[in-house]
Amino acid sequence: MRKIIIIVFIILFLILTGILFFHKDGSVPHTVRHDAVVRFANGTEATVEIADEEKERERGFSFRERPADQEGILFVFDRPDRYSFWMYGMKFPLDFLWIEGGKVVDLTPNVIPDVPPTKTYRPAVPVSRMLEMPAGFIEKSGTSVGDEVEIVHLQRGRVF
Repeated sequence: MRKIIIIVFIILFLILTGILFFHKDGSVPHTVRHDAVVRFANGTEATVEIADEEKERERGFSFRERPADQEGILFVFDRPDRYSFWMYGMKFPLDFLWIEGGKVVDLTPNVIPDVPPTKTYRPAVPVSRMLEMPAGFIEKSGTSVGDEVEIVHLQRGRVF
């Protein structure tokens, strides 16, 4: 009898955990980790989650709900290249800000999800950073190619 109670408790725990973690449509809650702040020369700031490992970069905003307008994901790569991005599992449009050497070097605004994803997006020049923000950020912030950016890690307190 005690074994049955333990098994039922474990099953209920797993079900409740699943309900709390996943929305009814199977998406992951929109929460963005606040790992760093990206500061633009015009004073605009974005709070970002850092995706510097392969698994994090593959996931990005896939299957998540839309975050707040000033929240995004900063993809960090070891070396500059013309990395490709697609809209797999996306539920909302994005703006891509391609960054290299502390400057915005390319912009891809209002990237619309396509199902199934058929398009890929690449910067015009090699980059080691890409900032993924909800669509409309580029226009609202007035960001342009050539704008300087500062990236401050909130836990390490260093600029990178």
